[in-house]
Amino acid sequence: MPVSPMPENPKLFVNNIPYELCTSVQSGLPLVPTEYMKILIQGAMAAAQSLYPVTICHYIVMANHIHFLIVVKDPADVPRFMDYFKTELAHCINRLLGATGRSFWMAGYDSVMILSPEKFIGRIIYLYGNPSEVGLVTSIEKFPGLNSFGVLSSEETITFHKKISRNECFRLPERRLSQQFQKELVQSFLDGKGLTYKLKIEPWAWMQCYTRSKGSNRETILEEFLSKLRKEENSRTTKLAKFIGRTALIAQEIRKQYKSTRSGLKMICLSDCIEQRKHVIGIIKTQISLARKAYQKRKLGDLSALPPPGFFFPGGALIANLVLPNFLL
Repeated sequence: MPVSPMPENPKLFVNNIPYELCTSVQSGLPLVPTEYMKILIQGAMAAAQSLYPVTICHYIVMANHIHFLIVVKDPADVPRFMDYFKTELAHCINRLLGATGRSFWMAGYDSVMILSPEKFIGRIIYLYGNPSEVGLVTSIEKFPGLNSFGVLSSEETITFHKKISRNECFRLPERRLSQQFQKELVQSFLDGKGLTYKLKIEPWAWMQCYTRSKGSNRETILEEFLSKLRKEENSRTTKLAKFIGRTALIAQEIRKQYKSTRSGLKMICLSDCIEQRKHVIGIIKTQISLARKAYQKRKLGDLSALPPPGFFFPGGALIANLVLPNFLL
């Protein structure tokens, strides 16, 4: 569980626990659902996972933010995965925008511990219900943006993607790109010298993390999940007069201006049991407090001051993974 005591909200990752990660761009809607953008995103994602093997259960790429639902194996891999993925993708997209040297992403990212299977299923529904909720398309099947909905019926899915380097990216013309131009851009990426990496999606890996879901019937859970998702999508279709639609989304311009109002989850953990949530938050806050006190002592010259297990001082090595009680439902 690598955590720096420096940030206001330190990151905390614990082995064998599911998390939701979410990262947002600073401005605009640059993560357009075009083929060239999909190549960039999947290549960066596959390379990041190959270097830092995070178990990805579900993901969706919206125009200005990305959600991941993961299971932590080695806690030290999660921040490294996110840092690598964000850095590599930012360099490529900034090259396309002609905006090298600027910050592409909002600082940091949300990382929320999901403590119960009911909450995890709720977050899956939220992810795949995102496109209809914001008026893009009427159902997730019609959404052209990258997502893992199509692998729900699989145990795991492995695909291979070429990692595109920043040097292969160039400033795009400031006009709507023709289909021919985009085809040539895609082909130039595919013909490049970048390495190919494996991307593994494991949509059901989270079930083994919870006592209540171990041994549960996957088909029953999937049927119930799809029923709830369809109900939400149908409700939105009734309420919203018009959706942007698949065709318009595919034709979206990478430089479209948009000011995000997203605020993120801003919480440590999710559970359908309030007592469980309070208990875990109490444990985490105590450990964070001890880490900060040790850090302040170290800054004053007390080299004997050590962080709690699982925390590290900036520039220091990880001591050990924090061992928490078995609190998952």
